[in-house]
Amino acid sequence: MTFQLVQIIGTPPAELTEVLRQELNQEALVQAIEMNTIQEAKESLPSLLPDLVVLFLDSLDENAALFCQEVRGQMTEHRPIIVVSSATANKDQRIEYFLSGADDYLTTDIESEEFAVRLLVHLRRNVELLSNSQTRLPGLPLFSRLIQRKINLELPWAFLLVELNNFAVYNEVYGKIPSEQILKTLASLLKSIILPPDIVGQTDSETFLVLTSPEKAERIAEHMCSQFDDVVSNFYSDKDQKRGYLISVVNEQISQRVPFVCLSIGVVSSENRNFRNYMSVFNSALEMKNIAKGKYGSNWASERLKLTGSITAEPERVRRILIAEGDAALAFLLKSTLEMQGYQIETCISHEEARSFMEREYFDLLLVDPLIHGETCGWDLCEWVRQQENLKMMHIICISSVHDRETALGSGADLYLPKPFELTSLFTWVDKFLKR
Repeated sequence: MTFQLVQIIGTPPAELTEVLRQELNQEALVQAIEMNTIQEAKESLPSLLPDLVVLFLDSLDENAALFCQEVRGQMTEHRPIIVVSSATANKDQRIEYFLSGADDYLTTDIESEEFAVRLLVHLRRNVELLSNSQTRLPGLPLFSRLIQRKINLELPWAFLLVELNNFAVYNEVYGKIPSEQILKTLASLLKSIILPPDIVGQTDSETFLVLTSPEKAERIAEHMCSQFDDVVSNFYSDKDQKRGYLISVVNEQISQRVPFVCLSIGVVSSENRNFRNYMSVFNSALEMKNIAKGKYGSNWASERLKLTGSITAEPERVRRILIAEGDAALAFLLKSTLEMQGYQIETCISHEEARSFMEREYFDLLLVDPLIHGETCGWDLCEWVRQQENLKMMHIICISSVHDRETALGSGADLYLPKPFELTSLFTWVDKFLKR
C-alpha cells in the first residue's frame, strides 16, 4: 500500500536516474512512476493523484509551463507538489515556472543524492502539512487522496472509522493528564495492531482512521475493541470502577450517568460495493460507526455484515417515550409538548403501570419520577429496566421530586433532573438522547 506517489515526467540525466529509482521506491512509503511525455502524464494524473510531480525539461518538447498552470487550476482538491528541473536555468526562466504553478526549481548539476533528498523533503513537508498537528498522524486530506487513488485504480482496500466515545466527559472529570494517557494508550494500541503497509491516521483527538486490506479489516476492528476494553478500566478510580460509570455534573442540579470511554468502529471495503468517490466511503463508514455506537461498550459494525443480513440499521421511525408521573397537570404538559415535537407519548400514574407498559411495548425513553403518590418505587423500576436485555438501550431520565442524585444514577438513570426544572432543559436532553 503506497503511502506517497511520485510522477516523474521526462528523462533524468543518467547519473541521477538510478539514485531516484532507489530513493523514490521505498516499499510501503514512496513509489515513483516514470512517464515519457506530458500528454501521457495529463491522461494519468486524475487517476494516479500523485503527491509530487517532477518535470525534467531538457527531455520534453511540450509546453511544461502550460502543464503547471493546468495542474494548479484544475486539481484544486488533490493538487500535487510540482518540481521543475533542467541542466541550467536563468532567473527569468525560474520565475516563469514559479508563476505558472511550480513549487520548486532544481538544476540537475547538483549532486544526485542531494537532488533525491530534496524531493523527499517536499514529500515530508507535504505529510506534515496534511497531518494531525499533535500526533503527526496522517489527517483526512491525506486519507481522502489515498482512498480516491485506490478507487480510481480499482485496487482493493478497507477503511475503518474509529471514534473514541465519552472522552470529553472523562476529560471533564479526571483532567488533562489522565486524558492524555488514554490517548497515548490508544495510539500505542493502534501502532501495535496497524503495521505497514497498513496506515493509521487521525482527524481530531477523538477520531482515528485506518486503511488496510479487506481480508484484515474486521479482525483488526474486533481486536481493537477487545484490547481497548481490557485496559480502559485501569484509567478510572476504584470507586468509579466499582460503580461502572462516571457521574458528569452538568450544573449544580443536573447530573448525567456516562458509560466508560469506549470505541465505535465503522468498517467498509472495496469488496462490499463499488464506491465512486472517497466521500461515499466516509459516509458509509460513518453510518456503520453510528450503528456500532448504539451498543454498549466498544463495538464495530461492517457494511459487509449489513449487506449479508447479519447487521441491520434501525429504520427511521417515530421515537416513543413513556412518562411515569403522578402530577396529572405536569404529565399532560409534557405529553402535549413532546407530541408537538414529533414523539409518540404514553403516560401512566404509577410505577407498576409503567412496568406493565414496558412488558408489552417498546419505548426509547422513560421519564420517571421515583416518588409517585408517596411511594418511592421508581428506583426499583429503573433497576428492573437495566436488568431486562430487551430494554438495555432504553434511556432513562429521572425527573425527581426526591433529591438524591447518587441513588438516581446508581439505580440506572442516564440523567438526574431534580424538580422543579426548566422544560426547555428537559426537552434539550430528550432530543440529545433520541436524535443523536
